[in-house]
Amino acid sequence: ESPTWKIGKPDSVISSGGSIPQYLDDGSVLMTGENPQNDDYVVQFTLNEPLHSIQLEALTDPSLTDGSASRGSNGNFVLTEFVVEARSDSSGDFEKVEIEAAEADYEQKNFTIDLAIDGKLDKKGWAVDGNSKPANRTATFGLVNMIPDDSTIRITMSHRYGASHQIGRFRLSFSDQR
Repeated sequence: ESPTWKIGKPDSVISSGGSIPQYLDDGSVLMTGENPQNDDYVVQFTLNEPLHSIQLEALTDPSLTDGSASRGSNGNFVLTEFVVEARSDSSGDFEKVEIEAAEADYEQKNFTIDLAIDGKLDKKGWAVDGNSKPANRTATFGLVNMIPDDSTIRITMSHRYGASHQIGRFRLSFSDQR
């Protein structure tokens, strides 16, 4: 049985490279402005219900390279690391949340979704042939343990491949199911 997804509304989106988030009506975020060689997006949410799975959608947009989902010059992105942290107390420290499994609807050869959860900040990660196959792409991440509601979560999406191979427009959704 597929999880029921609820679109998350970010409390904040911060780009390490100075990109500016534009919040769209469909719950997605379009990154604009500065387009550095490498960029990490730190997205923070307050949960209204328990969390067991996260869905990341990389969405095409007419403002992005060749109408792709990427800010890269060739229309492709490489998500080199996807990290989830949580805290239950607003004054407490964030603790890393273990991701049990990740799946993607499409993976470029040698750039599979499991490379985005291997704990290595390197040039390897999830890519989708966006330069030749621009399309909306989805990845899901199942968490080992349920995160209780009223928690704050912080998701860091790292893009360390270079050549501005960042996801340009994304949406994060949550489920209490695996």
